[in-house]
Amino acid sequence: DVQSDLPRRSLKFAFRQCKWFTRGWTLQELIAPKTVVFFAQDWERIGTKASLQGLITETTGIPLGVLLHNDSSKMSIAKRMSWAARRETTRIEDRVYSLMGIFGVFMSPIYSEGTHAFIRLQEEILKTSNDQTIFAWKEKWPHSDPRGLLATSPDDFEASGEYEHVDRPENRRPHPMTNMGLLVHLPLLR
Repeated sequence: DVQSDLPRRSLKFAFRQCKWFTRGWTLQELIAPKTVVFFAQDWERIGTKASLQGLITETTGIPLGVLLHNDSSKMSIAKRMSWAARRETTRIEDRVYSLMGIFGVFMSPIYSEGTHAFIRLQEEILKTSNDQTIFAWKEKWPHSDPRGLLATSPDDFEASGEYEHVDRPENRRPHPMTNMGLLVHLPLLR
């Protein structure tokens, strides 16, 4: 949805506003391949992921190292979730399923579970990671209903992009899901 005949400054603005950066599935399409080429509406080449890296980082919040080397697994869970905030898909579940590759997990799709899909994704992530930033989210819209420890949407991580996972021995305990809920050992700071 970008026109190629725009002046350079306007082209940058239009590129930032492009719908492509708000779609759920395009997040993995941006990160996974080594080369991504961007075209305008008239198929005029705008640039590549490498040539537009600064603009893409400003637009998405995705660090250059991730864009150029696909090393997203080194980023905290909260940071990766923040990249998915404000992205949309036609179906609620697709927004979640589009994140599986970014977190290295697999879930069988269930196209009737709605927002529960995001809870299920976090449960799968917890099976393979001890990164406690998964709990560093803030509810985007105030709820009157009681909430659990896990977020209900990637949007809840919108402001969590700066959280880093600190790998300390005391943080290496697993977070298993039990018949009574999630078992978590958290450090107490004074």
